[in-house]
Amino acid sequence: MLKKITSNSAILIFIVFVLVHLALFNINFAEWGDSYRILRASEFIRGGSYPDDEKRQPAFSLLLALRPSGVDQIFWGRLEMFLFSVLLFWYFYKLLKLYPLSERARDLALWLMVFNPVLLYWSIRIMADVPFTLLVVITFYYYKKWQDSLTWTKLLLLGGLIGVAVLTRFEGYILGFSLGLGLLLGEGKNVSLKIKRALVLVTGFIILTLPWFLFRNPIRSMYFEEPARRVYDLKMVIIYLVSSMYLFGFTSACFFFYKYKAKLAVLIKENVAMTIFVVLELLLALLWPAAIPRLFTPMILFLTIPLSMFLDEHFKSRQGSANHDIYFLAGLLLTFVIAQYFLKLQFLVLIKSLLLLVVFIQILNILAIKQRNYTFFQATLVISAMVWSLSTIWLHKDIFKAVVEANKYALKELSGTVVYNDVSSVSDWYLNQSGQNGNIRGIYLNMDNREGRSLKNLQEKQADYVMITNEHNTSMEFSADEVGYLEQIKEFRYTIRGKQFFTKIMEFSKK
Repeated sequence: MLKKITSNSAILIFIVFVLVHLALFNINFAEWGDSYRILRASEFIRGGSYPDDEKRQPAFSLLLALRPSGVDQIFWGRLEMFLFSVLLFWYFYKLLKLYPLSERARDLALWLMVFNPVLLYWSIRIMADVPFTLLVVITFYYYKKWQDSLTWTKLLLLGGLIGVAVLTRFEGYILGFSLGLGLLLGEGKNVSLKIKRALVLVTGFIILTLPWFLFRNPIRSMYFEEPARRVYDLKMVIIYLVSSMYLFGFTSACFFFYKYKAKLAVLIKENVAMTIFVVLELLLALLWPAAIPRLFTPMILFLTIPLSMFLDEHFKSRQGSANHDIYFLAGLLLTFVIAQYFLKLQFLVLIKSLLLLVVFIQILNILAIKQRNYTFFQATLVISAMVWSLSTIWLHKDIFKAVVEANKYALKELSGTVVYNDVSSVSDWYLNQSGQNGNIRGIYLNMDNREGRSLKNLQEKQADYVMITNEHNTSMEFSADEVGYLEQIKEFRYTIRGKQFFTKIMEFSKK
């Protein structure tokens, strides 16, 4: 792969990329709840089935199911995420070479990728976002590379890639729609040929996805029920806008999109399909605010391409910036600070000491922009994005720690039925799906109040042990002393992000 990366600076950036991912390989004590659902589906696939209650698409779980026997599922998942990330770097570099970028602009785009706060965070989580982003980048790479020589075979292959993307995440439909519309709106007056190309693209998609659609009707997915339960208000819109503005690990990015809007318009015209994809992804994030900023992942790299162009263009001139430019940049920084104070967005640096450091770096970055000092600018940009990204990762590295440790204790020391109130799928994974202890099973029960954990409810579940956590309700307090039928045998308690999280294991007396 290094042979494909011809510039020495790109090789250096690639080495940094690999070292960063290796250093962060096991930094997370646990995964997010969705990760355990994905792992659960992979274990079903290994057994020749797919869970009826799983709303997620199967492709990522299918790849995880290729795990060699005896290899830990979480280790294998993280290893696959590392490999996906390396492939994403490689294909993004290849995509960059299809654009008229200077070597300096390409390097800057790669640095923006390495330490992007959203992309880096999700690249070390066992989630489908980075594998899906890889498929999107590969699809657009070949679409752009072949756009002047689109044969039926190439269109079928592109349709197949879209099919794999759909089977990875539902956003693959957006990818397919974008490419199809891009073909219809592309240059040339032969409408009949455009329609034929779009139909061949759809044919490739259908060939790959039809077997799955016959097995599982996508229209009935539980995903479509979620937006109906969301409350849309002004705060939600502000969170969306602020999250969109600060995706790159420094506060000045919007300034360059605005300043070079004429060049942006040219790029939009030349990249219709990619533009449609980015716009639809932005609209999807607005529709699904609970998934911000994760839903931004597939489009970040496509926004990085014009951003790197505009940055390069800005620093070609040796003239200082006008005063109104500085006011614009200062306004973006002030908006970031105010938004962080009122909204407390988790991927925008919540650690106070590091937030102050990031603000100081932004001030230096603005000075570099004003003086058009590229070396200084690049240094402050990389440092800012690095601090931004690593602080986000550090902030979340211990999520579910108490829950995971309690479950590992239960697997090692207990047998029988464990009733738990953990809604994250962590307990379900360890007690029921991981296959580490065949003498134990877990049953979910809402025990956040006295009625939920009543003697009657526990008897109905035939509980031998009770595992109760405040991971999802930090205001909840519970002591076994409040009832006469529970005896605490173990407690795991940690302070994470300034809050106390506990998971208690209690033996249940059935008398």
